[in-house]
Amino acid sequence: IVGGTDATLGEFPYQLSFQN
Repeated sequence: IVGGTDATLGEFPYQLSFQN
């Protein structure tokens, strides 16, 4: 995902399409 931020939820890695 472009312009996203790497984050992890439990053992499930995903990318946030927004920045906090």
